Amino acid sequence: MKPRLIHSIQKFAKLAGVEEPEILPYFNEARDYVVGQPWTLSVEEGWVGAVYPGIIGIFAFRIRPRDANAPEWHWVIVGDLPTAYVATDDARVPSEALDSYIGVMTKWADSILEGRTEDVYPVETEATVTNAKALKSRLTFLDSRVLPRVRNDEC
Repeated sequence: MKPRLIHSIQKFAKLAGVEEPEILPYFNEARDYVVGQPWTLSVEEGWVGAVYPGIIGIFAFRIRPRDANAPEWHWVIVGDLPTAYVATDDARVPSEALDSYIGVMTKWADSILEGRTEDVYPVETEATVTNAKALKSRLTFLDSRVLPRVRNDEC
């Protein structure tokens, strides 16, 4: 399902007052992440949902899936935290993608802090108490400071 409230890099930069060179590293990291997933044959389109330089980027990608059952659209969240994807069926706008990301990553961190490492979302970082605590700190910041801003910017 195609997400809403997404823009080209150029349009987003103009709307948000952000320079394109501040967006491109986040975009490229997100695109490389989705290209590297086993369910992706290729990326057909990439769009900006939100970017807060130095903090986070939220992007939507339409892929050509390897498997007919794989979704065509995915959100990818990148920044100074583990990169992850969120299905657009679960999140139609950038704030919903970020909220879902925060929920999944909080469950991961809580599981690690409780000593459980089985059946957790595959996070590209070592499953250590130190990493879990650092992630929880970033997630608290995202939830209290960034998520309200993303919601506000969608209005």
